[in-house]
Amino acid sequence: MNTVLSKIEGNIIWIGLGLCAAFWALDAAVHAFLFQESNFADQVFSPSSTSIWIRTLVSFILISSSSFIQSILSKRKRAVEALRESERKFSSLFHLSNEAIFIHDLSGNMIDVNNKAAELFGYGRTEMLSMKVLQLHPASVLPDSRKAFDAIQREGAVNLELDFVRKDATVFSAELSASVIDLGGGKVIQGLVRDITERKLAEERLLKSEAKTRAILNAIPDMVFQLDRNGTFLSYKGAKKDLVLPEENFIGVKIVNVMPSYIADQVLTHIKQALATREIQVFEYQLEINDEMRQYESRMTACNGDEVVAIIRDITGRHKSEYLQSEEASRA
Repeated sequence: MNTVLSKIEGNIIWIGLGLCAAFWALDAAVHAFLFQESNFADQVFSPSSTSIWIRTLVSFILISSSSFIQSILSKRKRAVEALRESERKFSSLFHLSNEAIFIHDLSGNMIDVNNKAAELFGYGRTEMLSMKVLQLHPASVLPDSRKAFDAIQREGAVNLELDFVRKDATVFSAELSASVIDLGGGKVIQGLVRDITERKLAEERLLKSEAKTRAILNAIPDMVFQLDRNGTFLSYKGAKKDLVLPEENFIGVKIVNVMPSYIADQVLTHIKQALATREIQVFEYQLEINDEMRQYESRMTACNGDEVVAIIRDITGRHKSEYLQSEEASRA
């Protein structure tokens, strides 16, 4: 049937011309046999001026109508082809997407799922199409799932993290991005699910690592400074009594603005070396505090690309001890 219609659509103009010829012959036959004005051949090839005018007018109407119908059908055909192409592209994107996608109605009944969704949840596509969306969540989060479902219908879209459950009963964390869309003249909900289990585990490992680092830093009696490549103080960890200046007076300030130039130049040189070589820089410097010259050791290492961490230890006592030992040895 579609083949027949397609052939008709492609030959409307020729059908119009055929109707013109048929009308010309019919009109000739009417005048020849009904009105007996002349023989049929004369009516076909040598009609009266009135007949010519009528036949020409009718032919013009038939051809114009055929052309108009042909134009409408051509536009319709192009629109149908464009729609089919769009549907093919959507189907291809839908099923080849690396994101798990499902579509369900406003009652939660599954309408369609892509291959990634079936793979992620461990079901066959046919199995998933017989399910309700709430069956993809563990019982422990069903209240949150229902709230999210209501929010989607109320607000039109949501983005949140929820726990989902696979066919084998394993629970995993995922990002859900869902929105109400028009499909086939009705409202449906499209959901994109991204498994973030690995990201969650990485975040947990990072939190544990940060907690461990904080514990180590808290146990270190030394002063710990974080600076950028320009020598700007970013943070400080240590006893406030060991500081030359209150913390609020140097955080966010460049070292050249708060320390003597001979120290600032030395620190900037070692920051540059630490960032360039990614090796630990060890150096000593002296700083006068309360009319007493004190000796410090700095251990500096690169971190976070353009930043360094410097661990500063007061070694004045050690230097004095070494000096006294040296004096005793020389007297002996």
